[in-house]
Amino acid sequence: MIKEINILGAVYSIKITDNDSLLENKENIAECHNFQKTIIVTTKDSSNKVVPKQTQDELLAHELAHAFLYQIGSEDINDERHANLLGMFVMFIKNNKVYD
Repeated sequence: MIKEINILGAVYSIKITDNDSLLENKENIAECHNFQKTIIVTTKDSSNKVVPKQTQDELLAHELAHAFLYQIGSEDINDERHANLLGMFVMFIKNNKVYD
């Protein structure tokens, strides 16, 4: 599945795929490529085990957080800790259906 999202004027392609050849690091199951404006989430890990849908959603939220931090120019805090925090917040909003 390929979907596009506008993050503060930059259009990112979101690719949900079982093909890990799009990943730069084969040990990852999700990546954000800010220069190419792509977010990739794989549905299978490197051992071909299916990644649960909830985990895929969490990974997508995490990678979207990286893209958002990049687009607002916050490279100084665009690290795993901050992306995890923002990603968890996104999942909190989603899971609690704050906006219907």
